[in-house]
Amino acid sequence: MKSPSSKNLATNHLVWADLIRIFSISLVVLLHTFNLPTGNGFSATSSLLLITLASTAVPLFVMLSGALLLPKKEAAGTFFNKRIQRIIGPWLFWALVLFIITYGLNLPAPLQSLKTYTEILSAKFTFIPMIFCLYLLVPTFRIIIKEGGKKHVAYLVSLWFLAVSFLPYFRNTMAFPISVDNGLVRQTIYYSGYMLAGWLLTKIKLTKKTFVLTAFTAIGTILWTVGLVQNGQGTNSIFMSYFAPLIVISSMSVFLIFQHSEKYFVKMSKKVKNILAVLAKASFSVFLIHGVILEIEKIFLHPNSVDSIQGNLIHWAVITVVSFLIILLLTKVRKLKRWVT
Repeated sequence: MKSPSSKNLATNHLVWADLIRIFSISLVVLLHTFNLPTGNGFSATSSLLLITLASTAVPLFVMLSGALLLPKKEAAGTFFNKRIQRIIGPWLFWALVLFIITYGLNLPAPLQSLKTYTEILSAKFTFIPMIFCLYLLVPTFRIIIKEGGKKHVAYLVSLWFLAVSFLPYFRNTMAFPISVDNGLVRQTIYYSGYMLAGWLLTKIKLTKKTFVLTAFTAIGTILWTVGLVQNGQGTNSIFMSYFAPLIVISSMSVFLIFQHSEKYFVKMSKKVKNILAVLAKASFSVFLIHGVILEIEKIFLHPNSVDSIQGNLIHWAVITVVSFLIILLLTKVRKLKRWVT
């Protein structure tokens, strides 16, 4: 299946969706390049503020998938074929690159090599197996949306929020425990609520007043999370979990802000839209390659721990820009294009 040319990308993409992809992948890189700060100084607080904002990245990706995939009318076989073609090649390719970088010429025995390679596929790219599992639910979610409509989906999302987010953080019990592992089944169940929420949020039309309220909600929940973390005494990961109540609310608020701003984004020039569309199309591969670049950095450069906000920002910017540039350059090579993006 031929990919659209860069000249036509802008007409085939929603600008707000492209911006969410670029914004989210940049935040994912931030999560993997910033050091979790200590103390309450300006540098620590600023870094913590950005890391908290970055906690919305994966929820935004999943909600965007729900918003764009669930309304589509297509056969399940067609859907799975498209998704597999889109993901499997780059996933296998960059895992192989990481495997070669790790071992160089000192490859282990064939069976051990295969075992290590499969471990890299899952351990270094944990997000991908979860996405595949969510894709398996898409045909069923489409039926729920078609038959149940907004009210039924809102009911399911409300139950999901209570069981996965609010009740566990209100009181951690055996019945409603705070997520303590990264098991594939648990991840799929937990992220499925975000996928349904993504579709549901596209049905909300903000007025000028509710847009301002949503913006204040996003800012307020992020600042509140920062305050909880700074006073949490070792419970940072709980408050910045992708399913913590404040992170759920801030993620949905940020999603709504992007979606509502489409009427302003469409006024951008065609050239800018094309650039955004090209960067958005590369975002999935940037997700894969930035981890490879960080592994190369560890092996060959042995980077020292960065504590200042300036050092963190420079590290983030360099890894993000280099990741995008490499992907954009590799897509110019016809034989590699289908494997890298």
